[in-house]
Amino acid sequence: ETVTMRVAYFDCFAGLAGDMALAAIVDAGCDVGELRERLKSMKEIANEWAIVVNKVQRCKGNIQALSVIVDVDNKNKSKSHSHDHGHGHSHSGHGHNHGHGHNDETRSSKFSEYSQADEHHRTFKDVCNIINSGNLLPEKVKEKSIKVFKILAEAEAHIHSTCLDQVHFHEVGAIDSIVDTVGVVLGLHMLGILDNLYCSSIPLSEGMVKTAHGYLPVPAPACSYLIQQGGIPVRAPACPSMRGELVTPTGASLLVALIQPQKMGEFPSEPWIIDKTGVGAGTRNPPEYPNICRLMVGHVQNIIKVNMPANLLDTTLSVLECNIDDMTAEIFGYVMELLISHDQVLDVWFTNIQMKKNRPALMLSVLCKPEHEKAVLEILFRETSTIGVRRRKVDRLALDRSLSKVQTRYGEVNVKCAFLNGKIINVAPEYEECKEIATKLKIPLIDVMDSAKCAGLGLYPNMNNL
Repeated sequence: ETVTMRVAYFDCFAGLAGDMALAAIVDAGCDVGELRERLKSMKEIANEWAIVVNKVQRCKGNIQALSVIVDVDNKNKSKSHSHDHGHGHSHSGHGHNHGHGHNDETRSSKFSEYSQADEHHRTFKDVCNIINSGNLLPEKVKEKSIKVFKILAEAEAHIHSTCLDQVHFHEVGAIDSIVDTVGVVLGLHMLGILDNLYCSSIPLSEGMVKTAHGYLPVPAPACSYLIQQGGIPVRAPACPSMRGELVTPTGASLLVALIQPQKMGEFPSEPWIIDKTGVGAGTRNPPEYPNICRLMVGHVQNIIKVNMPANLLDTTLSVLECNIDDMTAEIFGYVMELLISHDQVLDVWFTNIQMKKNRPALMLSVLCKPEHEKAVLEILFRETSTIGVRRRKVDRLALDRSLSKVQTRYGEVNVKCAFLNGKIINVAPEYEECKEIATKLKIPLIDVMDSAKCAGLGLYPNMNNL
């Protein structure tokens, strides 16, 4: 069966903020009417905002883009600034703004450290409750949205040397932050690309910004921490005029929460076709470059999906390999025994190869779970002469199996039984146990193994397919 896999790529050449990402998603084909209806199901804040959508042009080249602004209720506008790319963020409990960018506009960051004087704030738990109240939001969208806020709140807590529970959201400013963030996650879900996102590297700008607490560097401390912890690839800005806050904390937290590390700074590994490109605008409009981000939505064709039996176990594993031409056979044997003795290792094998300068060599391959790569790498680098290891992911389809102890005429032996479609198709006695019995009784090993296999088949008389 041939299937089509949806993929998407965020091109953040000018940076990223929540409103830019949301605008790119809407421009890429997300139904803004349905998006608004689902977001309005968060009842507590349903009457506090509206989505304003406009076509705009950016830079001297008049590049067309879409602007999507979450407009907060008029009664709150005097207390907060719009949440747009290129503006600063405020810690409202302390009453200072970080004016990132080339103009005098500022942007509320939605976060503040705890302050007795700030009576209007929401905790992380409060925001979670608002998101969970959205009865038209899929559970997956709720989980991912909360993940974004948690990552951002943890960054703020780290920067201010406090704990997650002590990080508060400004009551007014948090409204557009919630709608921006949940809107991005929901929009990606509606486009069918939430689970297969890639992104470019991001521009690491420079400069200083004056605040009530003195001068702070760009990127802002919380954003810098998110970039570091999330492993987002960075690069120099494309042109000298790209200064100030290009990537906001919300933009960085969206990338960290929604995109796997191996897909950051990368295109899809398979050839893909771009079906639609959404262009999202930031509020600033510098003449030298288009202040936009692009979302390229496409698909990978001709993926062959095989209809497998229902009881096959499908897992992703790691293969670590190295080529060695300067190590003795004794050490190879020792390393194999050492690797096999570790519970983290599933299999080890050697392959005869011919290396450069016509040197015969061995390729040492190790199969393990992805979370055990570090332990295996330590053994390979410590115990062998290699100075480099290749790593790749593989998909393994395995039969369902059980391990049982059976009684044979020679003694007890463990047997592994494998099943396919409810039938036994393989019975494998444990070799070491059979070997021990054969050696002890001085009988042929094959006799012990045949006896154990017959006993294993007898465990499932109604499922025998052999």
